[in-house]
Amino acid sequence: MMLAPHMMAVTCEYCRAFIIDIKTGKPMQRGGVPQRRKPGVRTPCHDCPKKSPANERYCMLSRRNVRTVQLYLASRSGSILNDAEKNDNIILENFALLEHIFMMFEQRQNAESIGLVMARMLGGKNG
Repeated sequence: MMLAPHMMAVTCEYCRAFIIDIKTGKPMQRGGVPQRRKPGVRTPCHDCPKKSPANERYCMLSRRNVRTVQLYLASRSGSILNDAEKNDNIILENFALLEHIFMMFEQRQNAESIGLVMARMLGGKNG
């Protein structure tokens, strides 16, 4: 979910009803009309960060919280907060929490990457 926060606002029920673009979290449209998922057409659970409707309750954020995560990611990539945002204690507290969460995620990703590189380099040799 860290890499696709927009999917945290899309319910599995909505995805069953409409064809969703996993990259944007928005319904695919034809002629400006959201495309309904036809009966029997599989949902893209294998591509969704939630992986399964069973995980949905652990992966949902309100649209407001999704916007907060998106604002945080934009600020991390160099977008400048306006004066009101810079002085908003709730935004600053949420950003501090998100920074901690993302730091833990990145540390885990780095540890997994280091482990893979070590395994490849050492080729499974036992001392």
